[in-house]
Amino acid sequence: MWKLLGAFGAAVALTAAPPPLAAQSGSVSGQVTDRSTGQPLQAARLQVTQTGKVVAVRFDGRYTIADLAPGNYDIRVISVGYAAERKPVTVTAGQTTTLDFALNPVPYTIEEIVTTATGEQRRLELGHTVGVLRADSIASLQPVNNMQTLLQARSAGVVILPSSGSVGTGARIRIRGANSLSLSNEPIIYIDGVKVNTVASSSSLGTGGQAPSRLNDINPDEIESIEIVKGPSAATLYGTEAANGVIRVTTKRGTAGKPRWNVYLEGGVLTDPNKYPDNYRSVGRTITGGVPGGALRTCLLTQIASNTCTQETLFKTNILENDTLTPISRGWRQQYGANVTGGTELVQYFFSGEFEDEIGTFALPDSEKTRLLTARSVSELPKNVLRPNTNRRISLRSNLATHLRSNVDVQANVGYVIGNLRLPQNDNNVLGMLPSGYFGTTDTLGKAGWGFFAPGEIFSLERNQRIERFTGSGQIQWRPFSWLSGRGVVGYDIGQRTDITFDPTALGPAFGTTPLGTKGDTRTQLKTYTVDAGFTANYRLLSNLSSRTSVGGQLYRDVFFQNSAIGQRLTFGSSDIDGAAILTASQTTTTTVRIGAFAEEQLNYKDRLFLTGAFRVDDNSSFGADFNAIVFPKASISYVLSDEPFFPKGSFISLLRLRGAYGQSGLQPGALDALTYLAPTASAVSGASTSAVTFGGFGLAGLKPEKSRERELGADVSLFRDRINVDFTYFHKETTDALIARVLAPSLGVTNFRFENLGSVSNQGFELTLNARVIDHRDVSWDAVFAGSTIKNRLDELGFDASGKPIPPVISGVQRHTVGRPLGAFFDRPILSFDDANDNGIIELSEVVMGDTAVYIGSSQPTRQFSLSQILTLFRGKLRLLAQLDYQGGFRQQNLTEEFRCNATGNNCQAMHDPNTPLDLQARAVARRFHGSQTAFGYIEDGEFMKLRELALTYTLPDRWANALMAQRANITIAGRNLHTWTGYTGVDPEVNQSGQVAFNGFGVRDFLTQPPIRTF
Repeated sequence: MWKLLGAFGAAVALTAAPPPLAAQSGSVSGQVTDRSTGQPLQAARLQVTQTGKVVAVRFDGRYTIADLAPGNYDIRVISVGYAAERKPVTVTAGQTTTLDFALNPVPYTIEEIVTTATGEQRRLELGHTVGVLRADSIASLQPVNNMQTLLQARSAGVVILPSSGSVGTGARIRIRGANSLSLSNEPIIYIDGVKVNTVASSSSLGTGGQAPSRLNDINPDEIESIEIVKGPSAATLYGTEAANGVIRVTTKRGTAGKPRWNVYLEGGVLTDPNKYPDNYRSVGRTITGGVPGGALRTCLLTQIASNTCTQETLFKTNILENDTLTPISRGWRQQYGANVTGGTELVQYFFSGEFEDEIGTFALPDSEKTRLLTARSVSELPKNVLRPNTNRRISLRSNLATHLRSNVDVQANVGYVIGNLRLPQNDNNVLGMLPSGYFGTTDTLGKAGWGFFAPGEIFSLERNQRIERFTGSGQIQWRPFSWLSGRGVVGYDIGQRTDITFDPTALGPAFGTTPLGTKGDTRTQLKTYTVDAGFTANYRLLSNLSSRTSVGGQLYRDVFFQNSAIGQRLTFGSSDIDGAAILTASQTTTTTVRIGAFAEEQLNYKDRLFLTGAFRVDDNSSFGADFNAIVFPKASISYVLSDEPFFPKGSFISLLRLRGAYGQSGLQPGALDALTYLAPTASAVSGASTSAVTFGGFGLAGLKPEKSRERELGADVSLFRDRINVDFTYFHKETTDALIARVLAPSLGVTNFRFENLGSVSNQGFELTLNARVIDHRDVSWDAVFAGSTIKNRLDELGFDASGKPIPPVISGVQRHTVGRPLGAFFDRPILSFDDANDNGIIELSEVVMGDTAVYIGSSQPTRQFSLSQILTLFRGKLRLLAQLDYQGGFRQQNLTEEFRCNATGNNCQAMHDPNTPLDLQARAVARRFHGSQTAFGYIEDGEFMKLRELALTYTLPDRWANALMAQRANITIAGRNLHTWTGYTGVDPEVNQSGQVAFNGFGVRDFLTQPPIRTF
């Protein structure tokens, strides 16, 4: 490793020669315009094919490429939404050659430039597929309020799994499936070349399951583009964290010219259109000697069928949909922002600022306000009791770029976010609001009551998180020679998180020690340092063959620091830990360092055949002491067959590209997994407390990273003069050395288990993206985008224990990691059959036939997904309509909410009380509650759904109206999100997850008392 880095440093030193004198070089300048309108293009970029040098046009579409050695070059111009164009040019020493371009608009191109680990390249050159999202284009058609909204249903093979309808909560992101049983399956994120911390469950609040994600600290209105690197075949050069994919975010840049302002505001309404289940109670009398008598009591259907109880009245109530009692209300959001871009030829700038305020759909009902005012003898309730779910955020950004010299460009990017989030109590939580409604009670008069606690009691509990985050980077591009370019990035990402838990004394629910008063204050600091440097040499080997050689290296350092103080038994009226009778404290510091170096060689034959080979070497502080650095290889091919002379010209196929790639990447163990270490604890000696130590971990010195290798094959086809574009990909990914928690013998006297490299997991599937310009007319255009994928996930091996026996399946409830099945698959004893044999309309225990052993039911993760977005443009672009459908299928969802309502915990579901309940719902309830070996089989349902995810109408105001607002252009958009769901799932919504973003470490992929997705207008 160090020899490799030393060689890299020597190469850098050798290139540090003075640039050639201006008199020895020439330049090329000109203008880039839209061929159809003649207007200058402000977003075009030009590339010198032979050198790889890239420049951007100015605000007026003009450009200058300086410091070119005399000779012949090919200049290529690329702009999103336009067909690329290439022209030859001859450069003369000391002269400026003029070269203009006029581009044709097209809906799709693979010539666009993307950012890779080695720098900027055309997508055309890559042997793997890259998902590219243009945030500006998306935001011009619909409101985008967070990163998960921006990513959802946009790219084939990328599945966004929202976990809750509570504002401020995160979502799971899966790119080409799940690879790990024990580690995170989330991709890594880069912003402007800097790795940032996006811890999935970034909270210590204990709200029952939901948590925010640091991914949503990124402001979508500051983003220019997002590139999704989908797997190891593409992510090799990113090293030992990239097995789950990479998301690269590029923020907006300034362009030379007078200041150009963009001002926007948004007002929105949040509603909860979901239908919550009714609460049932069947009331009757006990039958003794064939005669009913005694006091009124609850009578279940099974008791009625066995003639031990009568049914006199069936009550049906729903406190969650009672207009007077329900806490489900209307929320709202507001957003105000502005940004400005401009500059001179020397310095360009982009500044932005935004304020966002979002209020969730829980509100204290008027009936509870009256009760609390009376109980507390006050005239006004604290604001924090009225709304338990709020999210407020301020985002600021400053991006500056300067050309220090003709061959040196410097960029400084700074982003700052400050936010305050309050989360409600929900999910697997007695103190949750929805659980109290789901388990609501009914008295003998049919009046509805809360299952646990009233809204006022629950809303008095505070769970607040304050976040302050700074992400900064400095970038330099240096071109010492026409054939050589260097780049360097230094970055720092720091998040200061404060989690406050406060249960006011004598005001909260009468549950455990809650009324005694508790205050928790947890301060967490997440820091990531990035150092990235590399050089790229472009040179021509033969007249038709050129080479691109890149070398580079990175250093990353992650620091997690947390201290926590908890005070219990607070004085009445106190909110300070100082007044607590019981005080506990803790502190944790964890540091991880990763260093890596890579080399890549690409051969370009006639700009139509691209062969690439590369390798990366990584070392990491989380590897075992006996494990050395790891090497990841990579190879790819991209062949533009349609550029060959023999390819039929004028055919309906305008582009045909074949591609293939192979690559490896990894996933590092946890920072402490390989270590054997002692942990401090308190112990009693002779009746007095004293300090002591125990084993905190019993790591494996030879612990390795999980290693993923992937093969990818694909084709890109453009038909009918680029009116239809198809991107097809097949991938097969295998993860070996997967970390498995091996149980240790108790006689060792240490921890219960340790992680070892024992397992293997595979994912394979297909991806298809289709872009079509269905109608292309001056007054009317219709674009359609289809993005779909299938995936087959499989656990191939779990390894062997110390005695050589196969490790048994890892079981958590009804989910399992078992060989031959998907990770986290559902298993339980099946209901083989049921039949109302006595024809009394009630399913009894004797009428249900159960299987003896648990069987595979299905995957807990979607195995097929597609989205369909359609954009209709009318009146020469004045009116645009967007409609987006989002489908996910091939998976199961555990309806644990209804399962608990039907067993003794809730005892209030329809299947237990209403004789009109469908027989299949009765059968699953009987099997779950009364069978000797209970089964949740009937509650593990098909989770397939389709959502009308987005509908938006955008109108561009007439120029005279815009001018009256002192603007060049003004748009008004009306939009709705999560407007309708088509599903056969019997729960409220299949798109929830009780454990938030956690999967699979801890399993918990289920619908259990979670707030479902809400609707936004």
